[in-house]
Amino acid sequence: MAISLTDDLALLAFDHDKGLPFDRAGSALPHALGATLVFDLLALGLVDVSDDDHVTAIGSAPDEPLLAEAWRSIEGDRKVRKLGDWVTKPTRLVKHLPRAVYDDLSDRGVLAHDGSTAVFRRERYRELDTRPAHDLVGALGEVLDEEREPTTDEVLLLALLPVCRLTSAVFPDRDHGATDHRIKALLAADPRADDVAARVARAVAAGAAAAVVAAGA
Repeated sequence: MAISLTDDLALLAFDHDKGLPFDRAGSALPHALGATLVFDLLALGLVDVSDDDHVTAIGSAPDEPLLAEAWRSIEGDRKVRKLGDWVTKPTRLVKHLPRAVYDDLSDRGVLAHDGSTAVFRRERYRELDTRPAHDLVGALGEVLDEEREPTTDEVLLLALLPVCRLTSAVFPDRDHGATDHRIKALLAADPRADDVAARVARAVAAGAAAAVVAAGA
């Protein structure tokens, strides 16, 4: 089952028909997963995020391999980096994102490897149990319908959907304008989620700008 923000975002970004992350998520997904990994560690009390945004590892590495890799990256870095640094360079936190997250879900029995694509040899996966993703989308739908107050994690997940261009993929039957309006209202009431989404958006924009410069060089 999904047990963390990182798991939840990966499942929301999973194209069940193709067995891959949605193409539309593109370059945004690794940055968004970098953010969720830090917040998963924060929820476990394994990092501290200071008022000036610096992320410090505390305690010891968790047993879960993916989070352990992220914790060791923070703990072993030569400098104390800010949250924005880990979002901008997420593979400094965990190598091979987003594939590493899907491999981890496979190792834990949420997904299973299902071969690879002929093009670029991308790994395919299939869900062994569709209930976690179904229940997650249902819970987020309740928030969008104002049936209950959201958790802070739910607001953060909803905040990341537009940045990763996943809103219509996750909620294909909902009115897109109304959904966007509701998410914006939730972000207005949750500065943390709004800030994280903005960081991911800036990281994507910076990466795109760098790619343009490199192409013209």
